[in-house]
Amino acid sequence: MKDEHAEPRRETRGAMAVMGTQVRTSNEPEGDPVRQIGSHWQRFYGEGLAGRIPNRTDTNVVYGVYTHYESDYRGPYSHLIACEVGDSANVPEGMSALTIPAAEYLVFTGVGEMPAVVMETWRAVWQHFEQSSRDERAYTVDFERYDQREPSRVEVHVAVK
Repeated sequence: MKDEHAEPRRETRGAMAVMGTQVRTSNEPEGDPVRQIGSHWQRFYGEGLAGRIPNRTDTNVVYGVYTHYESDYRGPYSHLIACEVGDSANVPEGMSALTIPAAEYLVFTGVGEMPAVVMETWRAVWQHFEQSSRDERAYTVDFERYDQREPSRVEVHVAVK
């Protein structure tokens, strides 16, 4: 992760409807990026699943969404690979829809080689919250934002209280 992106920025975002595929996992088995989340991404791109999502608002942007936290980042959670949609009424078989609620986020930006930069950025997230007394995670919905126009960049949006 480049040093100029080390400090997160605060951002308030409105609600956003997303749709995609979902798995249930935890960080313990995810220490190796080829585990369940890595396999989930491979399946999503390998099977062209983004193309099956109706009503996409931006075909260049894909989200990695973390939700339904059992406790904190050490416990089980759901991981959704999704695209923003204008209408989430018609969910294709095998997919899920979710409304990411309006919230305040700390946004951590990583630039570098994928997927290593994603793990580096999440390490910066965990370190920030371990060291910060002013910021507290909400553990509602967090997400990674990937824009194909900037293939070596990830933005990790972490909901805060």
